[in-house]
Amino acid sequence: MWQDYIEKYKDKKVKLIVAGSRGFEDDKLAFAWLDSLLRELTPSQVVILDGKAQGADAIGGNYGRSRGIDVWDFPADWKNLDVPICKVGTNQYGKYNKLAGLQRNEDMGNNGTHLLAFNLGTSGTNAMIKYATKLGLRVKEVKLYE
Repeated sequence: MWQDYIEKYKDKKVKLIVAGSRGFEDDKLAFAWLDSLLRELTPSQVVILDGKAQGADAIGGNYGRSRGIDVWDFPADWKNLDVPICKVGTNQYGKYNKLAGLQRNEDMGNNGTHLLAFNLGTSGTNAMIKYATKLGLRVKEVKLYE
């Protein structure tokens, strides 16, 4: 599945992961950051990697679509319990893989070149920043907490 995307977007200059806390809802702030960071690039030079979660991820995907930028979706596969590394949890919807979000973040990190993270101090966002830094991606963290 990812191979098709990798081939399609291999020549993009910037593969920008827009990620962050699910509670982040300030699309005006996010759009201003994105407009500023991408001001010297054309839409054809950029692809937005969207983790398909509420908050910052969704805002990043919406930004890309509104600016004519390709958006590459990376939804977490919560229901797949057959992956090699799986920690099963149960909630009102049934069984799910507790590690699916982390695995999705790693997939995005492995395919991205840059990360813009809107951070309310949550563990998932902090893990994404740490992983992207470890990979050597260019990281811009917008701290939204003290």
